[in-house]
Amino acid sequence: MAKSKKKSVAQKKSSGIPMYAIGIGIAVIAAILVLLAPNSVSLNPEFEITKSDVIASNLNAKDMTFFGAKLGDTRDSVIKNLGKPDYAKAYSGYVENLEYSTKFDMADVGLLFHLENGIVTSIVVKQPFNKYLQGDTMIDWTKDEMLQRFGSADSAEVQYPFKIYTYNDRGIKFIIDRKEQNGWVFFL
Repeated sequence: MAKSKKKSVAQKKSSGIPMYAIGIGIAVIAAILVLLAPNSVSLNPEFEITKSDVIASNLNAKDMTFFGAKLGDTRDSVIKNLGKPDYAKAYSGYVENLEYSTKFDMADVGLLFHLENGIVTSIVVKQPFNKYLQGDTMIDWTKDEMLQRFGSADSAEVQYPFKIYTYNDRGIKFIIDRKEQNGWVFFL
């Protein structure tokens, strides 16, 4: 046995490439791949919104999944993960909404995937989806609680009858109806 160990050490020396150089080469290649594909490679693990309190965890919307579907997915990927939507509505040719309700035992639309050019750019979560949400992710915030917890929004716009508060750093919008939360929008 001692002979075979000596032989393998001798073989390593004869290859001419030090082991640390190979390790550095692999690290450089991995770094280049991450830099070349920033939208497809997340440095954070993904969190399933139906199993994690993603709001309390201070996660960014890009790191959340919804029954396996996520922001940046294609239309086909959403349907593969969630099945055929209860309703699909196409707008100006390149914009489409995939709406889920009865498929997940909800009387009204509770989950909506907004696609532009076939890619999910935002996901709207409404109160009927609450049965699948955890902790602070549940839709039951007041406007005052939201402002106290998250501070001033980056922007606030009125889309009658709603007011929408946007927090760009998290990729989250609060939909407020009067003084109560009506839903979330998670966006790229």
